[in-house]
Amino acid sequence: MVIIFCGIPGSGKSTIARMLEEELKKFGQTKIFISDKVSGRVYRKILKWLKENLDKANYILIDATFYKKEWRDQVLALAGKEAVLIVYLYCKLETCLERNKKRRPSLPERVIYIINREMEKPENPDFSINTDETQPGEAICQILAKIRTRKQNKHFSGFARQIVKNYVSRGRWTPEELKVRNCLISLGYQFEKDFFHNFKVKQPSGYFWLDFFFPRLNLVIEVNSFWHRLGGGPERDKRKLLFLRDKGFKVVELNVKDIHKLSSDVLKASLKEILEH
Repeated sequence: MVIIFCGIPGSGKSTIARMLEEELKKFGQTKIFISDKVSGRVYRKILKWLKENLDKANYILIDATFYKKEWRDQVLALAGKEAVLIVYLYCKLETCLERNKKRRPSLPERVIYIINREMEKPENPDFSINTDETQPGEAICQILAKIRTRKQNKHFSGFARQIVKNYVSRGRWTPEELKVRNCLISLGYQFEKDFFHNFKVKQPSGYFWLDFFFPRLNLVIEVNSFWHRLGGGPERDKRKLLFLRDKGFKVVELNVKDIHKLSSDVLKASLKEILEH
Protein backbone atom coordinates (compact mmCIF):
# COMPACT_ATOMS: atom_id res chain seq x y z
CA MET A 1 0.00 0.00 0.00
CA VAL A 2 1.27 3.46 -0.96
CA ILE A 3 0.22 6.45 1.14
CA ILE A 4 0.68 9.92 -0.36
CA PHE A 5 0.75 12.92 1.96
CA CYS A 6 0.09 16.13 0.08
CA GLY A 7 -0.40 19.74 1.09
CA ILE A 8 1.51 22.99 1.25
CA PRO A 9 4.64 23.25 3.43
CA GLY A 10 3.74 23.58 7.10
CA SER A 11 0.41 21.77 6.80
CA GLY A 12 1.62 18.93 9.03
CA LYS A 13 2.58 16.29 6.47
CA SER A 14 5.94 15.29 7.91
CA THR A 15 4.72 15.15 11.50
CA ILE A 16 1.82 12.83 10.68
CA ALA A 17 3.79 10.79 8.13
CA ARG A 18 6.54 10.01 10.64
CA MET A 19 4.03 9.14 13.36
CA LEU A 20 2.16 6.86 10.97
CA GLU A 21 5.42 5.22 9.94
CA GLU A 22 6.08 4.21 13.55
CA GLU A 23 2.57 2.75 13.90
CA LEU A 24 2.74 0.82 10.63
CA LYS A 25 6.06 -0.76 11.55
CA LYS A 26 4.07 -2.87 14.00
CA PHE A 27 2.20 -4.47 11.10
CA GLY A 28 4.80 -4.91 8.40
CA GLN A 29 7.81 -3.63 6.49
CA THR A 30 7.54 0.14 6.09
CA LYS A 31 9.49 2.64 4.00
CA ILE A 32 9.15 6.41 3.87
CA PHE A 33 10.31 9.09 1.43
CA ILE A 34 10.73 12.56 2.94
CA SER A 35 11.00 15.17 0.19
CA ASP A 36 12.71 17.66 2.53
CA LYS A 37 15.81 15.48 2.37
CA VAL A 38 16.28 15.79 -1.40
CA SER A 39 16.63 18.65 -3.84
CA GLY A 40 16.25 19.08 -7.57
CA ARG A 41 13.80 17.08 -9.68
CA VAL A 42 12.08 15.84 -6.54
CA TYR A 43 9.21 14.05 -8.25
CA ARG A 44 11.45 12.26 -10.70
CA LYS A 45 13.41 10.99 -7.70
CA ILE A 46 10.18 10.00 -5.94
CA LEU A 47 9.05 7.88 -8.89
CA LYS A 48 12.47 6.27 -9.23
CA TRP A 49 12.51 5.46 -5.50
CA LEU A 50 8.95 4.13 -5.66
CA LYS A 51 9.78 1.79 -8.55
CA GLU A 52 12.74 0.44 -6.60
CA ASN A 53 10.79 -0.11 -3.38
CA LEU A 54 7.27 -0.98 -4.50
CA ASP A 55 7.76 -4.70 -3.85
CA LYS A 56 10.05 -4.30 -0.85
CA ALA A 57 7.59 -3.07 1.77
CA ASN A 58 4.03 -3.57 2.94
CA TYR A 59 3.57 0.16 3.45
CA ILE A 60 5.23 2.95 1.48
CA LEU A 61 4.77 6.53 2.67
CA ILE A 62 5.60 9.53 0.50
CA ASP A 63 5.79 12.96 2.12
CA ALA A 64 5.81 15.77 -0.45
CA THR A 65 3.62 18.72 -1.40
CA PHE A 66 2.28 16.98 -4.54
CA TYR A 67 0.72 20.31 -5.42
CA LYS A 68 0.38 19.31 -9.08
CA LYS A 69 -2.24 16.71 -9.98
CA GLU A 70 0.01 15.16 -12.62
CA TRP A 71 2.52 14.14 -9.94
CA ARG A 72 -0.15 12.34 -7.94
CA ASP A 73 -1.45 10.71 -11.12
CA GLN A 74 2.02 9.37 -11.88
CA VAL A 75 2.12 7.61 -8.52
CA LEU A 76 -1.39 6.23 -9.08
CA ALA A 77 -0.37 4.92 -12.49
CA LEU A 78 2.76 3.29 -11.14
CA ALA A 79 1.31 1.71 -8.00
CA GLY A 80 -2.28 1.15 -9.13
CA LYS A 81 -5.24 3.20 -7.93
CA GLU A 82 -6.52 0.54 -5.53
CA ALA A 83 -3.16 0.39 -3.76
CA VAL A 84 -2.87 4.14 -3.07
CA LEU A 85 -4.28 6.27 -0.25
CA ILE A 86 -4.18 10.04 -0.70
CA VAL A 87 -4.04 12.09 2.49
CA TYR A 88 -4.58 15.80 1.88
CA LEU A 89 -3.54 18.03 4.78
CA TYR A 90 -4.45 21.69 5.03
CA CYS A 91 -4.68 24.57 7.47
CA LYS A 92 -4.69 28.35 7.46
CA LEU A 93 -1.86 29.94 5.50
CA GLU A 94 -0.90 31.86 8.64
CA THR A 95 -0.49 28.57 10.49
CA CYS A 96 1.83 27.23 7.80
CA LEU A 97 3.94 30.37 7.90
CA GLU A 98 4.19 30.20 11.68
CA ARG A 99 5.15 26.53 11.64
CA ASN A 100 7.73 27.23 8.95
CA LYS A 101 9.54 29.61 11.29
CA LYS A 102 10.18 26.68 13.63
CA ARG A 103 11.57 24.43 10.88
CA ARG A 104 15.28 23.82 10.55
CA PRO A 105 16.03 24.78 7.89
CA SER A 106 12.99 26.92 7.16
CA LEU A 107 11.73 27.63 3.66
CA PRO A 108 11.65 31.11 2.12
CA GLU A 109 8.13 32.40 2.75
CA ARG A 110 7.69 33.22 -0.92
CA VAL A 111 7.93 29.47 -1.67
CA ILE A 112 4.99 28.78 0.62
CA TYR A 113 2.97 31.59 -0.97
CA ILE A 114 3.70 30.23 -4.46
CA ILE A 115 2.78 26.63 -3.61
CA ASN A 116 -0.37 27.80 -1.80
CA ARG A 117 -1.40 29.75 -4.90
CA GLU A 118 -0.66 26.92 -7.32
CA MET A 119 -1.94 24.04 -5.18
CA GLU A 120 -4.19 21.75 -7.24
CA LYS A 121 -6.23 20.21 -4.45
CA PRO A 122 -7.12 16.53 -4.80
CA GLU A 123 -10.73 16.18 -5.93
CA ASN A 124 -11.52 13.02 -3.99
CA PRO A 125 -8.77 12.32 -1.47
CA ASP A 126 -9.17 9.40 0.90
CA PHE A 127 -8.64 11.91 3.69
CA SER A 128 -8.94 15.67 3.88
CA ILE A 129 -7.60 16.72 7.28
CA ASN A 130 -7.63 20.23 8.71
CA THR A 131 -4.58 20.28 10.97
CA ASP A 132 -5.75 23.49 12.61
CA GLU A 133 -8.56 21.42 14.14
CA THR A 134 -7.32 17.83 14.14
CA GLN A 135 -4.55 16.63 16.42
CA PRO A 136 -1.91 14.34 14.87
CA GLY A 137 -2.94 11.40 17.05
CA GLU A 138 -6.55 11.67 15.94
CA ALA A 139 -5.48 11.86 12.29
CA ILE A 140 -3.38 8.71 12.74
CA CYS A 141 -6.39 6.83 14.16
CA GLN A 142 -8.50 7.80 11.16
CA ILE A 143 -5.84 6.75 8.67
CA LEU A 144 -5.19 3.42 10.40
CA ALA A 145 -8.92 2.65 10.35
CA LYS A 146 -9.00 3.30 6.60
CA ILE A 147 -5.98 1.08 6.04
CA ARG A 148 -7.65 -1.74 7.98
CA THR A 149 -10.82 -1.32 5.92
CA ARG A 150 -8.86 -1.52 2.66
CA LYS A 151 -7.16 -4.72 3.79
CA GLN A 152 -10.33 -6.28 5.15
CA ASN A 153 -12.28 -5.52 1.99
CA LYS A 154 -10.62 -8.55 0.39
CA HIS A 155 -12.19 -10.74 3.08
CA PHE A 156 -15.70 -9.30 2.83
CA SER A 157 -17.74 -12.51 3.15
CA GLY A 158 -20.48 -13.38 0.67
CA PHE A 159 -23.05 -13.60 3.45
CA ALA A 160 -22.11 -10.15 4.75
CA ARG A 161 -22.17 -8.69 1.24
CA GLN A 162 -25.64 -10.11 0.63
CA ILE A 163 -27.25 -8.81 3.80
CA VAL A 164 -25.68 -5.34 3.44
CA LYS A 165 -27.59 -4.96 0.17
CA ASN A 166 -30.84 -5.30 2.12
CA TYR A 167 -29.89 -2.94 4.93
CA VAL A 168 -32.67 -0.77 6.36
CA SER A 169 -32.04 1.02 9.65
CA ARG A 170 -34.80 1.46 12.20
CA GLY A 171 -33.13 4.76 13.02
CA ARG A 172 -33.64 4.52 16.79
CA TRP A 173 -30.63 5.12 19.03
CA THR A 174 -30.41 4.70 22.78
CA PRO A 175 -28.10 7.13 24.63
CA GLU A 176 -25.59 4.30 25.13
CA GLU A 177 -25.68 3.37 21.44
CA LEU A 178 -25.09 7.00 20.51
CA LYS A 179 -22.09 7.03 22.81
CA VAL A 180 -20.69 3.92 21.10
CA ARG A 181 -21.38 5.41 17.67
CA ASN A 182 -19.57 8.65 18.48
CA CYS A 183 -16.55 6.71 19.74
CA LEU A 184 -16.49 4.62 16.56
CA ILE A 185 -16.63 7.72 14.38
CA SER A 186 -13.80 9.34 16.36
CA LEU A 187 -11.75 6.19 15.68
CA GLY A 188 -12.22 6.74 11.95
CA TYR A 189 -15.05 4.30 11.23
CA GLN A 190 -17.80 5.61 8.96
CA PHE A 191 -21.46 4.98 9.74
CA GLU A 192 -23.32 2.99 7.05
CA LYS A 193 -20.01 2.20 5.37
CA ASP A 194 -17.72 0.56 7.92
CA PHE A 195 -20.47 -0.19 10.43
CA PHE A 196 -24.25 -0.33 10.54
CA HIS A 197 -26.76 0.14 13.34
CA ASN A 198 -29.99 -1.76 14.07
CA PHE A 199 -29.23 -4.14 11.25
CA LYS A 200 -32.02 -6.50 10.23
CA VAL A 201 -30.88 -10.03 9.35
CA LYS A 202 -33.19 -12.70 7.97
CA GLN A 203 -32.80 -16.24 9.27
CA PRO A 204 -34.93 -19.40 8.99
CA SER A 205 -37.32 -18.63 11.86
CA GLY A 206 -37.72 -14.90 11.26
CA TYR A 207 -35.49 -11.85 11.75
CA PHE A 208 -32.76 -10.72 14.11
CA TRP A 209 -31.75 -7.14 14.78
CA LEU A 210 -28.03 -6.46 15.27
CA ASP A 211 -27.05 -3.42 17.34
CA PHE A 212 -23.74 -2.75 15.58
CA PHE A 213 -22.66 -4.70 12.52
CA PHE A 214 -19.19 -4.52 10.92
CA PRO A 215 -19.43 -6.51 7.67
CA ARG A 216 -15.76 -6.30 6.70
CA LEU A 217 -14.67 -7.38 10.16
CA ASN A 218 -17.28 -10.15 10.40
CA LEU A 219 -18.08 -8.61 13.76
CA VAL A 220 -21.26 -7.84 15.69
CA ILE A 221 -21.36 -5.72 18.85
CA GLU A 222 -24.48 -6.08 20.97
CA VAL A 223 -25.48 -3.52 23.60
CA ASN A 224 -27.28 -5.56 26.24
CA SER A 225 -29.95 -3.40 27.87
CA PHE A 226 -32.88 -4.50 30.01
CA TRP A 227 -34.91 -5.09 26.81
CA HIS A 228 -32.80 -8.18 26.20
CA ARG A 229 -34.05 -9.65 29.48
CA LEU A 230 -37.77 -9.14 28.82
CA GLY A 231 -40.12 -11.85 27.56
CA GLY A 232 -38.35 -14.21 25.21
CA GLY A 233 -35.29 -11.97 24.99
CA PRO A 234 -32.73 -14.37 26.53
CA GLU A 235 -33.83 -17.27 24.33
CA ARG A 236 -33.92 -15.05 21.24
CA ASP A 237 -30.41 -13.75 21.99
CA LYS A 238 -29.17 -17.31 22.39
CA ARG A 239 -30.55 -18.29 18.97
CA LYS A 240 -29.08 -15.15 17.44
CA LEU A 241 -25.66 -15.87 18.91
CA LEU A 242 -25.65 -19.44 17.58
CA PHE A 243 -26.83 -18.27 14.15
CA LEU A 244 -24.16 -15.57 13.85
CA ARG A 245 -21.34 -17.82 15.02
CA ASP A 246 -22.46 -20.46 12.55
CA LYS A 247 -22.07 -17.81 9.82
CA GLY A 248 -18.54 -17.06 11.00
CA PHE A 249 -19.20 -13.82 12.88
CA LYS A 250 -17.53 -12.80 16.11
CA VAL A 251 -20.06 -11.46 18.62
CA VAL A 252 -19.04 -9.08 21.42
CA GLU A 253 -21.54 -8.11 24.09
CA LEU A 254 -21.34 -4.77 25.91
CA ASN A 255 -23.30 -4.10 29.07
CA VAL A 256 -25.37 -0.93 28.94
CA LYS A 257 -24.41 -0.04 32.53
CA ASP A 258 -20.71 -0.29 31.71
CA ILE A 259 -21.13 1.94 28.67
CA HIS A 260 -22.97 4.49 30.78
CA LYS A 261 -20.28 4.52 33.48
CA LEU A 262 -17.19 4.55 31.26
CA SER A 263 -15.71 7.82 30.06
CA SER A 264 -15.66 8.30 26.29
CA ASP A 265 -11.86 7.90 26.23
CA VAL A 266 -11.97 4.60 28.10
CA LEU A 267 -14.85 3.32 25.97
CA LYS A 268 -13.00 4.34 22.81
CA ALA A 269 -9.90 2.45 23.96
CA SER A 270 -12.02 -0.64 24.67
CA LEU A 271 -13.67 -0.46 21.25
CA LYS A 272 -10.30 0.00 19.57
CA GLU A 273 -9.07 -3.18 21.26
CA ILE A 274 -12.16 -5.09 20.10
CA LEU A 275 -11.93 -3.85 16.52
CA GLU A 276 -8.23 -4.55 16.10
CA HIS A 277 -8.24 -8.10 17.47
